[in-house]
Amino acid sequence: MICWGCSSINDERIPLTSVRIEVTLAQQQNTEWWANAPATHVSFLKPNIPYGFPYTISATTGYGGVLQVCGYDNELFAFDLSCPFEHNPNIRIAINESLNAYCRECGSVYDVFYGSGAPIEGPSAINGYSLRKYNIRYITTTGSYMIIN
Repeated sequence: MICWGCSSINDERIPLTSVRIEVTLAQQQNTEWWANAPATHVSFLKPNIPYGFPYTISATTGYGGVLQVCGYDNELFAFDLSCPFEHNPNIRIAINESLNAYCRECGSVYDVFYGSGAPIEGPSAINGYSLRKYNIRYITTTGSYMIIN
């Protein structure tokens, strides 16, 4: 369990930018296009990440792209790929062997598989910069998921 005490976390350092990614029921079967097993992840960055994903004309992928994860408890989460400390859409987080998101540039480490996006260590932890979190909505009529902000 992560306890932050009285410190505040800023998840608004990454600008609020349009996010709209729809993943249909058929697309969810492709594990390169949708993380649907615990501790798995997929990155979305229009126009070609993940490779071959059929983006619609209305699709948008946020400030620096979108990281979609399936948490340890099978819950789905989405975050902006930009490192909030670096504050640059071209400096993105990745997943390390310890299953944490990290920034190759500044060394900040973030929790993603428990769903918080909170900084664990590095300059983002010192400054209280959290990943920007996006919403994932299930559309019952179509079986699709929509990542939106």
